Amino acid sequence: MNKKINSALKILRDSKIITPIILASLATYITVFFYIPYITEKNSIKMATKHSITAVEQMKLTRAYYVDAVVKDIKKYAPNMQFSYDHKGLNNSLPLPATALHDLSRIFSDNSGIKYNLYSEYPFAFRKMRELSEFQKEAIEYTKNSDDGIYIKKDFIDDKPVLRVAVTDFMTDQACVDCHNSHPQRTWTEDKWKLGDKRGVIEVITSLEDVIESNLEARDNMLIFISIIGFVLVIYLSYILAKREKELLDANDQLQDEFINLKNETSKAITQAKEKELHMLQQSKMAQMGEMLSMIAHQWRQPLAAISSTASTLELKLIMDDYDQPVFTAGIKDIQAYSQHLSLTINDFRNFFKDSKVVTKTTFENIIDDTVQIVKTSLQDHDTILVIHNDFKDELCIYENEFKQVILNLIKNAEDAIIENGISHGLIEIKTYRHGTDAIFEVSDNARGIDVEILSKIFDPYFSTKDKKSGTGLGLYMSKTIIENHCLGSIECFNTQEGARFKITLDPNKFSLAD
Repeated sequence: MNKKINSALKILRDSKIITPIILASLATYITVFFYIPYITEKNSIKMATKHSITAVEQMKLTRAYYVDAVVKDIKKYAPNMQFSYDHKGLNNSLPLPATALHDLSRIFSDNSGIKYNLYSEYPFAFRKMRELSEFQKEAIEYTKNSDDGIYIKKDFIDDKPVLRVAVTDFMTDQACVDCHNSHPQRTWTEDKWKLGDKRGVIEVITSLEDVIESNLEARDNMLIFISIIGFVLVIYLSYILAKREKELLDANDQLQDEFINLKNETSKAITQAKEKELHMLQQSKMAQMGEMLSMIAHQWRQPLAAISSTASTLELKLIMDDYDQPVFTAGIKDIQAYSQHLSLTINDFRNFFKDSKVVTKTTFENIIDDTVQIVKTSLQDHDTILVIHNDFKDELCIYENEFKQVILNLIKNAEDAIIENGISHGLIEIKTYRHGTDAIFEVSDNARGIDVEILSKIFDPYFSTKDKKSGTGLGLYMSKTIIENHCLGSIECFNTQEGARFKITLDPNKFSLAD
């Protein structure tokens, strides 16, 4: 048992979630401490206001009954009776309706704990010396300008909280209007009042002391109950949450370890993939270099034959002792020109395969010119025409040499397909154009296309339709890798009526010289 308690205490002690729970509980406690008295007092004031208005209505009904059942009958059947404010102890005298209301308000105030006041800014002469309090002035002014004629205020009398509700006293009976307009004790003009006028104010004062004390007592009892229940719940929830927190932290540590292991394995896999890609790239380059040697041989065959022919001619003239300086000078110049051509050819091939990982600013026109310079002799030897429609003239930033290798590979594949399919008049067409914001580079041929059964496999590594001596199956795979990974574009292939078409899509805004 002690072991379990110690374990629970350790979990709570080590948890970081306990402090927020305690703070939240404290905030709730403080909120309840202030909110309960506020809301209960608000409701008490609302109920007291309602009771006060009801009490005023009852007094008005009592006065109306007195006017109808007493005053009118006495005036009709006992006209010698008098109505006066000073009626006590006098024979043949009854209280005026207003006086009866004042008397009743005193009786109610003395016996019910609720005080009543009646006042007006137009008092009778015998009340003229009475001074109105600040609240009474406020109540009269407010009720005069208010449609409902009710003024409510929480106040303090003798340092005790009270609720004061002042309700307008309307002139609702013609007998009252006539009496007030003709009364000898009036302090207003004879025709001052009419039905519906606001005659004065009936005020009800209700003590709030007992209500507030009762609310505070209820609040304290509730807080004690909430504190006990809350303490138990906080401890229980804290333990549950702390235990769950520990489980989550342990699970997180385990996930971190698994993530690190996975990261290491992924890093190894990426490294192996890069090494494999580099190896394939090297294989592809070696294959292309073999093809380049063949093209160099094509380009060198004519200059070498010309050099050999010129040298043989000069040697024959020397044997025949037919030395002619202008002829020898012209022959030597021809040999020098052919040698210079051979040197330029080597430079073209060397620059083409230069390994560069730098983004350069160039145009499709420059890329096409450099590539055509490499393959033109081979195409001529195989009776293949190269047609160029270059409509994309803007400059773009790209890995130039890598892109050239892709274009060279596409042209050579097209040439090989033309030769393999025995096309007598081969045609390779290059098109560049803009599509939206993209730059498009297309290479197509008239070699009858690619079998639809293998069209989806042509970009796979080591897949080739050529024999093992002629192809490695890496050319199109590396072309796709270069376009997608290095140039951040896409390459696709589809058949046309004449042959195959390769379409490269690039976004000119992908790179900048800063890259």
